Amino acid sequence: MARSFEKKYWRAALFMGVVTFLGSCAAGSLPEEGSPDVALFRNKCTVCHSWPHPRRHNTREWDHYLKLMEGHMKNREISIERQDMETIRAYLHRNARQD
Repeated sequence: MARSFEKKYWRAALFMGVVTFLGSCAAGSLPEEGSPDVALFRNKCTVCHSWPHPRRHNTREWDHYLKLMEGHMKNREISIERQDMETIRAYLHRNARQD
């Protein structure tokens, strides 16, 4: 009987873990959903790749990646206004992983 309980417990725990994981990967699960900053982020940051979640990196890491992305965009002749880049940077900083 104890084994049966343990088996049911672990199945339930596994199920909840999978549901939680899949929920965190949902397409519409960005912070500040519906804001103009999220729309800009999605529009500009999906030209070459899918959007990364802001909590993937801390602010220092985001600054590094944004510089890399500016170089990639320049090489591919993809333009972005300085103000748009600053808006995206501010959005990522507000929602970055806290270390």
